[in-house]
Amino acid sequence: EIELSCIEQLVETSQARAIGDALQLLGDGKLLGGSEGRPLASVLEDLERQLHAGGRPVGEQGLDSLSRYKEPCPFYVMPRRLELAAAVNRLRTAQIVSDDAPNGNDRSAW
Repeated sequence: EIELSCIEQLVETSQARAIGDALQLLGDGKLLGGSEGRPLASVLEDLERQLHAGGRPVGEQGLDSLSRYKEPCPFYVMPRRLELAAAVNRLRTAQIVSDDAPNGNDRSAW
């Protein structure tokens, strides 16, 4: 459960729905081939690219790719990268490693 009420940029519940489903699919490894060990900026960039991509069958392109049922979903609104990052920031189970980690781990991943 993530508290998104303090993210002032979210103006539609459909944005929150899209963010929640995107995080769920990323966590399950079903979106972008998983995100473990990848830089957060790279994950968000790839997610944004996928959400803006077309040319795939209906239900697998754009915001429809967030649907767990792989069918068109009219109840999503496109979240921006900033809102996605803010939601990840509030996700207690996210494990973020900095580039400047003192233990010698030079990854910036989640």
